[in-house]
Amino acid sequence: MTDQQKQKVVNVAGFCGGGVFFLLNILTGAVPGGYVGGVAGFIIFGGIAAFVVYVLMPEEKKNP
Repeated sequence: MTDQQKQKVVNVAGFCGGGVFFLLNILTGAVPGGYVGGVAGFIIFGGIAAFVVYVLMPEEKKNP
């Protein structure tokens, strides 16, 4: 995976997670301010995706 591909995965996961949190907040009112939940979801899911992509799937070492 290239760094660009990794960034795309992180962004997509972040937006999906943020959207889910945002919808849950609107539907349930669990957390005051849906936007805050959406941002928190983006950070949490984006962070998890970043960890998985960068730590568990490291870039293959290229021999010169």
